[in-house]
Amino acid sequence: MKCVHCGEQVPDSAKVCGYCGQSLKPSVQRPFVEVQQGSKKKVLPTFVKWIIGVGAVFIIIVLGVIFGNILSRNRFQAQIEVIQTEAALTSVVEVGLPPSPSVGYNQPQAIATESISVQLQPTATIKVVTQPTEEAPTEFVATTMEIQKPQPGDQKLNSTDGAQMVYIPEGAFLMGAMDYDQQALPNEKPQRTIFVDAYWIYQHEVTNGQYRECIESGGCLGNAAGFTEDNYPVVSINWHEADAYCTWAGGRLPTEAEWERAARGESMNFYPWGNTKPNCTLVNYSGCVGGPAPVGNYPNGASPYGVMDMAGNVWEWVMDWFDPDYYKQEGNTNNPLIAGYTGLKGLRGGSWGLGGNELRISFRGSFYPDDTYHNIGFRCVVLP
Repeated sequence: MKCVHCGEQVPDSAKVCGYCGQSLKPSVQRPFVEVQQGSKKKVLPTFVKWIIGVGAVFIIIVLGVIFGNILSRNRFQAQIEVIQTEAALTSVVEVGLPPSPSVGYNQPQAIATESISVQLQPTATIKVVTQPTEEAPTEFVATTMEIQKPQPGDQKLNSTDGAQMVYIPEGAFLMGAMDYDQQALPNEKPQRTIFVDAYWIYQHEVTNGQYRECIESGGCLGNAAGFTEDNYPVVSINWHEADAYCTWAGGRLPTEAEWERAARGESMNFYPWGNTKPNCTLVNYSGCVGGPAPVGNYPNGASPYGVMDMAGNVWEWVMDWFDPDYYKQEGNTNNPLIAGYTGLKGLRGGSWGLGGNELRISFRGSFYPDDTYHNIGFRCVVLP
């Protein structure tokens, strides 16, 4: 081999050049590669090396651009979300809503144009516009649940005592005797307009059978065995006992105004059934039976709402204290109730022992609340 320092030929096993005295180390022997069996070391041309270098640089640049675009896109999306949130809070977004569908029409409807403006930067604005498109016709069906309001004269059963009740609508009516009523007493006048809310009133007077059920259930006091003849009106009941029964049945005694409206309706008749003079086919009064009759025995004498026995048969307790001068007083015309203590409680309707004059709708009676008589009963009202 040749010495790398002086170029002289030296033996392969020599470690030091015999000409220049330089050490022949293994690291310096690498450039001297002998060609065995005719093989040669391949060397790449210079232009190929340039192509490889330029290609490597290009690949690095492309990868850098791609990575930069990904980062820029993420930042751009974040800015869009922030700006959209701010736009929603400041009412920058303007959306045109489609018109409300019309029930019963099968016409095509176009979706209204929706325009959203998003401010990205102070000098840049992106505007996205959705063009209207035609949709297939859609049939709109209204499904609303309406609770049917009771009509005047409608009937239903009281779930506590099974009593049939009649619906009396709210409204105004003329309460009291008419000016030309020559039979009217001073406590029935002057006639005036009264308003009452709607309510349900018992179609018949409370019966012995119903009152006995109240005693047996603990809602009323008394001896149940003393109330026989189930379908006859209960009598010999004082005001407090009548009030207790109505409370047990889920209602109360009617006010004078409620009682008179149920008996009169919208008419200005003298009697619940009209202006025909009383007779024993219309009402149980003096000379007909000589005592109480079963409830509902005179359907021809019903009031305009279909309430039975509003005249004759037995007197009926009402809620009010009795005031003979009440009709002359001003005020207390909206759901009126005479609440001031007078010592007497009101009664309405007359009884089987009275004459025709006392069967008029406007006729008023009174007894002490502790009184019990064989011709006094009651009926109840229940509020809707």
